[in-house]
Amino acid sequence: MSLALATDCWMTVCATAPERVPDVADQTRQVLDILDYYLEESGVSMDDGLLTAMVWLKDITDYAAMNDVWNDWIGERSAPVRCCLQANMARPEMLVEIKLIAAR
Repeated sequence: MSLALATDCWMTVCATAPERVPDVADQTRQVLDILDYYLEESGVSMDDGLLTAMVWLKDITDYAAMNDVWNDWIGERSAPVRCCLQANMARPEMLVEIKLIAAR
């Protein structure tokens, strides 16, 4: 399984938190740190390169906590189109998974 793939025009990356702490905000921060790394490695501009994001939450009642961290991460940038769904996760300790597609 690849965490990230890139071509000349686009890249995609999907991540979960490496440290499965029982707090969705902390897991979201960990995931966004991983996404930052792959975006930088792929030469994606955070200002205009993000196209779409898919967020899966183990419990949709965690939406507000995840969204606060997401909004801090996006800041004043142009936010990608995003959907957020509740999902049965592959492991019970996984609270959030995020997939991005970005232009290069």
